[in-house]
Amino acid sequence: MAQVWHKYLEKKLKTLGFAPLGSDMGVFIHQLGASMMVIDTHVNNSTGICSSEEEELYMKTGIQKFFKIKEQDTSKPFKVLGILVMRDTHQGMLKLSQAEYIDSILQRFNMANFNLVVTPTDKGSHLQDSEATAHENEKQYQALTRSLTYAAMSMQPDIGYITQFLSQSNKNPSQLNWNATKRVLRYLKGT
Repeated sequence: MAQVWHKYLEKKLKTLGFAPLGSDMGVFIHQLGASMMVIDTHVNNSTGICSSEEEELYMKTGIQKFFKIKEQDTSKPFKVLGILVMRDTHQGMLKLSQAEYIDSILQRFNMANFNLVVTPTDKGSHLQDSEATAHENEKQYQALTRSLTYAAMSMQPDIGYITQFLSQSNKNPSQLNWNATKRVLRYLKGT
């Protein structure tokens, strides 16, 4: 069913000059000279990004030919895929925040009251110790590395390397690996 919907959506957006991005089929781009419009789709929600009011009008009127749309009031904070978006057009400011998502991870893994740290990993830490004690809950470790990977990919590139490294131990993680993932959480708490 989802594939049928995506093919239908793609067909309609192509008539407006949009093409799917090769690396992410949920993203559609319309480029004309220096002008670029982007539509990011997720299930039955989408977010349009453009650089002028004329482009915005073109995008909206084009999409309304095929679909009923409900616009988000962007003068107030709103969420897109768990990311809080705050916009101030008078100051030309766009602020993105993942604080609520990070707080939810801290709560889920009982880390909300832990002290924060200023770096995501200890200098000189050795996480591949064959003598290390195994972590007793592999599923818990995998859930945390998944959550950290989403945070790294969406708004926290500074934890990308350590998160990717820790994800390599998703099978048979050690207690050292578990402590390192908790340190990344303590770091995120302070960001």
